Amino acid sequence: MNYTEFTFTDKGGKEVHVYKWQPEGTPKAVIQFAHGMQEHALRYSDFAETMASEGFIVYAHDHRGHGKTAGNISKLGIIDSKKGWYWLVEDVHDLSKIIRTENPGLPLFVTGHSMGSFVVRDFAAKYGNTVDGIILSGTRSESLILVKGGLFFLKLLVLITGHAYKNVFFSSFTLKKWCKRIKHPKTVFDWLNRDENAVESFISDPYCGFVCTQGFYRDLLQLLVNIYSMENIRKIPKNLPILFTAGDGDPVGDYGIGVKTAFNNFLKAGMKNVTLKLYPAARHEILKETNKKEVIGDLLSFINTNLPLQR
Repeated sequence: MNYTEFTFTDKGGKEVHVYKWQPEGTPKAVIQFAHGMQEHALRYSDFAETMASEGFIVYAHDHRGHGKTAGNISKLGIIDSKKGWYWLVEDVHDLSKIIRTENPGLPLFVTGHSMGSFVVRDFAAKYGNTVDGIILSGTRSESLILVKGGLFFLKLLVLITGHAYKNVFFSSFTLKKWCKRIKHPKTVFDWLNRDENAVESFISDPYCGFVCTQGFYRDLLQLLVNIYSMENIRKIPKNLPILFTAGDGDPVGDYGIGVKTAFNNFLKAGMKNVTLKLYPAARHEILKETNKKEVIGDLLSFINTNLPLQR
């Protein structure tokens, strides 16, 4: 396997940092990975190496406000002063175009975890005809009315305090809420994973668990308003293979309820090739969970099954 790093400048002039894992021999397809909120792409190097050993090229970038794309630790959690949600999606698209140029003819599967899954869902509505499959890990859907209400509130806060204000209250409130169903949690991040080593790795990583700005939360809610809209879902190509996958112990997906809601909304929109897989008791980071071999095996099965559907 060959590992490299590179950067590209997106449409907005931002330098985006990318990691690439190239397998030995002739690759079967390409996997593009979009990581979650308050983390970075290199956390999934084990996953990328495993997929590379199975014959797949893997690309993953650090989102704006994350990892090496942020520039330094002081800039973590800051996406952009305006339309940050838009740039998150466009960066996935820009990288996908680079991937197509570097790997002509190879099928491309785009995978998004958590916040990355929200980004990929909006990407699929805009550019779904340019890829061969979508995998969504740790995603959700909920009341559009409630999200719109939250967005209105966040816009007011940004007007009052500015987009770069880091709201400690939002972070601490969310962490406490997501640990509610865990008996005797050792840390506020136990909702991430049943594997204590994986949780400790997250806590000890200076590029993880940072406090996000109010502009970040505003942009995140705007992204959710976009992807929860049935009008937006109907823009996704009807025959595009899509896999929803999550743990039913994941509070982000409302313990499976929010994941099922998203899945059913895709079916209502007329999607023809949508699959749902929930893992009993697994928490948020299923690619790092105690049953991660099972999860990765299911992802490989989904991709290999849909390889003949390349454009």
